[in-house]
Amino acid sequence: MKAQTLKLLLNQRKAQTEYVSKELGELRKQLERISKQIETLNAYLTDVRRKSSEKASKGIFGDQIKNQLGFTQKIQDGIRQQVHKKDILENQIENMIRKWNECIIEERKVEKLIEKVNYATAKEQENIEQKMNDEFSQRFYLARAISK
Repeated sequence: MKAQTLKLLLNQRKAQTEYVSKELGELRKQLERISKQIETLNAYLTDVRRKSSEKASKGIFGDQIKNQLGFTQKIQDGIRQQVHKKDILENQIENMIRKWNECIIEERKVEKLIEKVNYATAKEQENIEQKMNDEFSQRFYLARAISK
């Protein structure tokens, strides 16, 4: 492969790695937001339960208890939903990390290939120069031998 083609391939690999890295960052931000939402909902649920206990100790009956239990159930459902989203995001992050590692490996492979091509080109150039020097030396030696 030509060096230019390899450089284009390397640029593509770098762009892919950068894209995956940005996606990974976005997923981590989403995970952080969902974690904060879960924290907030858990704190709110604790507060609602505490207030319900206070109301129950003062005498709360019938529909009020039913409404309070329904409300806490809705909060718990919301928490479960957010935990499910969090689990999905964690799996996506895990997969994205794997993909990012693969991109880096591919990028390094292309870099090594470029190094090999550059080394081979330099070695070939060195061989050509050596041949030219040998031919020049031979001609110089022959010209000198003939002139004597």
